[in-house]
Amino acid sequence: MTRVLALALAAAVLALTACAGDEATRVTLTDGECAYEGPGSVEAGSVVLEIENQRDEPGVFELVRIDPSSPPDALEAYVAAEQERIDGGGTRQGLPGFATVVVPQLEVEPGELSVLTAGLTAGEYAVLCSSGTPPTSIHATASFEAT
Repeated sequence: MTRVLALALAAAVLALTACAGDEATRVTLTDGECAYEGPGSVEAGSVVLEIENQRDEPGVFELVRIDPSSPPDALEAYVAAEQERIDGGGTRQGLPGFATVVVPQLEVEPGELSVLTAGLTAGEYAVLCSSGTPPTSIHATASFEAT
């Protein structure tokens, strides 16, 4: 009986170790950036992103689909313009025409971890991250593709 339990325990440890090798797809908001840590390409369908807010203020996360006809640096230019507007005392203007909201404003409290689940069709995606109420900063992750 002890040998059977030992074999079962060993099998469970091997199974957990194999699962631990799969890296989670994560989006992390820090003081200086919003980083996507995951593969450059994911399979279309249900995708789960772990969302972590490492800031001292609430973070808001939006998953957006990027129009394939937009210029490669369009999202970066949009974020820079929005940040300049915020720094000048203005408010966010909303998304540009080349970005479509897939998952709207998921708020994550400081130091918290949340999960964002979305059904993705083939295309290019990114996560917009802002912090503060009203927003004091805005960032975008590197984009990733659903195939």
